[in-house]
Amino acid sequence: MTKTADPKAVDVKRAYFDAEPMLGTGWPNINTRMQNILFLARSFSVEVVLPLAVEDQLVEHRVREYIRKQQTILSHIDDLNTLTSNTDITLTAPSKVAVDRLRETLLAKWATAKQQFQSAPYTQRPLTDFFGMAIRQEQPFGEEGKGFQDAVILSSVLQHLQQSPVAGAVFISRDKDFGKTRIAELAKAAGTELECFNLEQLGSQLEKRLKANVEEHWRQDKQRLRAILVPRMSEIVQFIQKNLEVPTGELAVLATSLGGFMMSYELGCVLTPLPDPNRKPGDAVTVSFDVTMKIQVPQFSFGFAQTTVPLSQLLTTRGAIVPKAGTADIATLSVEVEANATVIENGYSDVNFCSARVKQPLWKTLSAMSTQPPGEQTT
Repeated sequence: MTKTADPKAVDVKRAYFDAEPMLGTGWPNINTRMQNILFLARSFSVEVVLPLAVEDQLVEHRVREYIRKQQTILSHIDDLNTLTSNTDITLTAPSKVAVDRLRETLLAKWATAKQQFQSAPYTQRPLTDFFGMAIRQEQPFGEEGKGFQDAVILSSVLQHLQQSPVAGAVFISRDKDFGKTRIAELAKAAGTELECFNLEQLGSQLEKRLKANVEEHWRQDKQRLRAILVPRMSEIVQFIQKNLEVPTGELAVLATSLGGFMMSYELGCVLTPLPDPNRKPGDAVTVSFDVTMKIQVPQFSFGFAQTTVPLSQLLTTRGAIVPKAGTADIATLSVEVEANATVIENGYSDVNFCSARVKQPLWKTLSAMSTQPPGEQTT
């Protein structure tokens, strides 16, 4: 296995592909995994490069594969015909496809997907350099001079990097021979930088970028809605007072004994729909947001709602009243409001409030004044 770089340490800007990951994704076809990687690479301006040496290697790999399988089939047909030589059964071998025609077919099938890749030309290093490296067994050459193809590919990649420098270049490979090359050191010696990744690491990094991008887009979307809601807080509180109902049996402030108290409020969490590329201006969506209300409750002036009671019947706002020590408690009421809105370019319009609900039972918010659950408290 190739020793790969720590994906967290490399912010990929360009990816050079070796033959192995291309074959693994179905070359000359491109499977769904590779299609997703190519789509994300385009989305985040990551260059994907297939060296010409790798493309030629892919073609010849498939040609050799075809010839090998064809020879296997022909030998089996010969064996079967030998077994049936005394009968009237004769199997006919399929016609052989000319190698040149096979190459043309492979390249024609590859032509469309190839447009998603940049190309890197063959290295211009003289053959004498490679011969010297081979006889000295310099990397990427191994024993007995093995590794010529790898040497040409790596040299082509480094040449391309020298001519078109970029920070964050990686070589996508699982080739065990490349694992012996110390790619980063060879790149440094050539005056450039190159790390080794595998396909899964590249995909993982691009998917993390997608997640971060979506999260940032969503954060900005929620911020735009918040900017619309903040100036309407008085209207929102009036809507809550009119439409929020305290369910039967929940601990509630009793209007008959309140007399008066102070209520403050604050806009909390704002939620908009997840980013959707198919959403367009004019579409109707549902949004929601939380409002935290701090209620000053005179001691002993609470009990249970015997019927469903609108909050407006329980609360009386009288501006800022500073409670005297020992005369009141502060209860926090968390309310979720849902609203309908219309999508516009970079925001929302026509935000109409629809409903309001208590996010947690009132008896819990007033637990400082009562440790008994509903059904056991007396007025």
